[in-house]
Amino acid sequence: MPHPAVSDIAVFGVADEYYGEVAAAAVSLRQDVSASELARYCDGRIARFKVPARFYQVDAFPLTASGKVRKTELRDDAAAGTLEPLS
Repeated sequence: MPHPAVSDIAVFGVADEYYGEVAAAAVSLRQDVSASELARYCDGRIARFKVPARFYQVDAFPLTASGKVRKTELRDDAAAGTLEPLS
């Protein structure tokens, strides 16, 4: 069951100096929610290593012609700093 504040989510990998890569999530929100609250919500529902280390807020996801989320574009935007981090 998803968090009530989240309308849609896409999980992707981002570079990390220590681990090499960690999970990040781009979320489309129905209402305001903090990254720490989303991480707490994930804790106990999914394995700890799968809980996103970083959360980003997006208004719309970049999509392919067939309607799939372009995760490589999300990864590139996160690396470039153009995605809005969820505080």
